[in-house]
Amino acid sequence: MTKFSSKTRWAALSATSLALVLIAGCAPETPLLNQSLLWTPTHQLHLDVTPTIGALATVRFEPFTDTAANPSLVGENVEQSKPRLVTTVSSVGQFVRKHLQHLFAQAGYTAGGANADRVISGQVRKFFVREHNLYRASVVLSLTVRNRSGALLWQGTVWGRNKTFGRSYQLYNYNQVLSDAVVSVANQLLTNASVRKALTLH
Repeated sequence: MTKFSSKTRWAALSATSLALVLIAGCAPETPLLNQSLLWTPTHQLHLDVTPTIGALATVRFEPFTDTAANPSLVGENVEQSKPRLVTTVSSVGQFVRKHLQHLFAQAGYTAGGANADRVISGQVRKFFVREHNLYRASVVLSLTVRNRSGALLWQGTVWGRNKTFGRSYQLYNYNQVLSDAVVSVANQLLTNASVRKALTLH
C-alpha cells in the first residue's frame, strides 16, 4: 500500500481546492431575466412638511399605463462590452401605482374607492436602472389629479432618482434603487405646494 506524506496530502488538497475555485469562477452567470419586482426601499417619506390648511382628501390611484418601448426591460449592466439585461414579468404600472397609494396612506391620505375625493392617474414614462460602477435608477411619471367630478386640479411630470453601490449585477440592488426612486417620486409629490393644494378639501 502506498503511503502519502502530510506534505503530499496537503498539496493534493490545495490543488483540488484551486480547481474548484477556478471551475466556480468560470461558471456561467445567471442572467436576471423574467424576475418579479420586489418592494425593498431603504429611504423613507419626508413627513415633516408644513401642515395643510383643510381636510385631506381621500385619494384613489387609477391604473397607470406604461409607455416604455419595452415595458419588461427595467435595467442593464454596461460594465462589459455586451450589456447584461434585467427584465421583469411584473406589471411596472401596477407596481408603481400600488406603492404610491401605500406611501400616500402613510402620509395621511386615506385610500378612497369609487367615491374618492381625488383621482390620480397617469403614465409611467421611465422605470429603469443603468449600472456602471453604481446602480442609477430613474422613474418618470406624468400624472393628473382630478376631483370626483373629473375636473382637472393638477398635472405634471415628476422625476424620481436614486443610486447606490454594490456587487455587480445583483437583483437586490436593482429592486432597491427602483423602490427608492418611487419613494423619491412620492416625496416630491407630497412636498409640492400645488399638489398638496389639489389634494386638500377647502
